[in-house]
Amino acid sequence: MAMLKAGGYATVSAYDAMSGFSAAMRERPALLVVDISMPAGGGFSVLERMQTIPALASTPTIVMTSLDEESVRGRATALGVVAFLVKPVDGNELRRIVAETLSK
Repeated sequence: MAMLKAGGYATVSAYDAMSGFSAAMRERPALLVVDISMPAGGGFSVLERMQTIPALASTPTIVMTSLDEESVRGRATALGVVAFLVKPVDGNELRRIVAETLSK
């Protein structure tokens, strides 16, 4: 995530849902940014699996997606995301949300 690296944040990238979930299990991040439309299961599968793992269940999550649909937004909200951002995402807005979330 170049936008976050530019803000001084350390990031770990995954290119599909399976490797994203594996990275979250391994890294135990302070915050997760998930794309709903990623391959190999999609972002919702990552969010739902995280709910079943006590060490990850309370990890704040930001959703970024090109799917600006009420049903997608509602499902993400029901899974407890801290922010729902529609692509293209403004880097300053993303960094602001990350900073606010991590300061809580």
